[in-house]
Amino acid sequence: MIQKSAILRIAPDETSQEIQTLQEGVKMEQVENLDGWWQVRLENGELGWLPEAVMERI
Repeated sequence: MIQKSAILRIAPDETSQEIQTLQEGVKMEQVENLDGWWQVRLENGELGWLPEAVMERI
């Protein structure tokens, strides 16, 4: 991530329910892209959505 933290959400929408706050440096797999949002899979297998603008590919 390129921000210090970002909110992982259940749907690709700023108003959708929050799953958790992710801190900078969290590793994840990009699964699907939809209108500027990425569905991601965390290392523990949990899925959620993040705005593309908060992510950085390494």
